[in-house]
Amino acid sequence: MPLPKEKGEDLVKESAKPRGQGNLQQAYDAIMDDLGAFNDITLLPALIQALYAAKEMGDQAKMLEVAKIIYAEDPNVPSIRGIYP
Repeated sequence: MPLPKEKGEDLVKESAKPRGQGNLQQAYDAIMDDLGAFNDITLLPALIQALYAAKEMGDQAKMLEVAKIIYAEDPNVPSIRGIYP
């Protein structure tokens, strides 16, 4: 069951912290390992954070994985251009 909006926003912020500290894998895992915790409002921002972490790691496979999920949610997200489709 997804968290309430406020909790989901907190989870996005918390998962972005490791990325800001250079812990890219930890940031990616914090989001991707628990996608069900995000609601309709917080899912895309969380996925974009995971995409940025994957990009910064230089992990093409992870970038593609996240971009596909983002595309399924909203194909017009600028962050996925050039990655998928």
